Amino acid sequence: MGGAHNAVVDVTVTCGSAEEAREIARAVVEAGLAACAKSWLVASTYRWKGAVETDDEHLVVFTTVPARFAQLCECIGALHSYELPAITMVPVGALGPGVAEWIVESTGPT
Repeated sequence: MGGAHNAVVDVTVTCGSAEEAREIARAVVEAGLAACAKSWLVASTYRWKGAVETDDEHLVVFTTVPARFAQLCECIGALHSYELPAITMVPVGALGPGVAEWIVESTGPT
């Protein structure tokens, strides 16, 4: 599957709790919308409704393919507690041997 790494992206979103991050991560991976999800605690500073806020959040990174982005956004939105979850997608530049193939296989038709 040469060049498969060109079709791999990381999608990120922050969640208000570790429990919410785990719930969303599990739902996304079980649905085949991402090959894996990783999360960790981060300190976020952001502008919301005219005020600057600082909160502890849980950042979740999903590794997937671009074709799954719209469905992934829908799944996250349906489960997320935030009014406007900030979902971003960035391309993955390089992967170890066999990783791209595993990601593409894991996010294929179920």
